[in-house]
Amino acid sequence: MKNYETTGVITALDGTTITLAHEPIPALNWGAMTMDFTLASPPSGVAVGDKVMFQFTLDDEKGAVITHLMPAGEGMK
Repeated sequence: MKNYETTGVITALDGTTITLAHEPIPALNWGAMTMDFTLASPPSGVAVGDKVMFQFTLDDEKGAVITHLMPAGEGMK
């Protein structure tokens, strides 16, 4: 399964779903938008309003599934 990566801002968060206002994703021909993603595991160290870097896959049953999520800037040092 192909992984896609972008950055976004968390606009809502619950146990299994995260809503992100994300940057464009050229590989999918997606413009910037706000959408829900399924969480593969509960995130830690992030909250609504945080800018994050994330990777996700597209699953026929679960939709867009976050595989990696971290505060933006943390991995760019």
